[in-house]
Amino acid sequence: MSYDLVVWHESLPITADIAHQKYEAICSLERLPGFHISVAQFIDSLTSVYPQLDDWAEEDLGECPWTCEFDSSSGHCIMNIRWGFEDLIQPKVIEIAMNLGLICYDPQSQTVHTPNCDFPD
Repeated sequence: MSYDLVVWHESLPITADIAHQKYEAICSLERLPGFHISVAQFIDSLTSVYPQLDDWAEEDLGECPWTCEFDSSSGHCIMNIRWGFEDLIQPKVIEIAMNLGLICYDPQSQTVHTPNCDFPD
């Protein structure tokens, strides 16, 4: 198990309920968000601080916050965070997403973070 976060672009703020529906659609591959350049910028920015799993040296894997490579497309990125690293990684993910105008959804707490405000459950 992991602590998951997902980012994608929305033109307008959305509620946690709508974010959860979109998250489930992304996970089931029913509907993937369309291309948005900010998603690639998000991945580049995040991995410059916390490289993806395959980019860690084997002897340093205990320090890697990821359980697997990101599930991403040109329109979304799902990150699976190792338990114990969520308090370190979540603020950075939210910060980068907000700076790039992306939605960040936390399915564990069902909280959606938008660039201008947060919508709790």
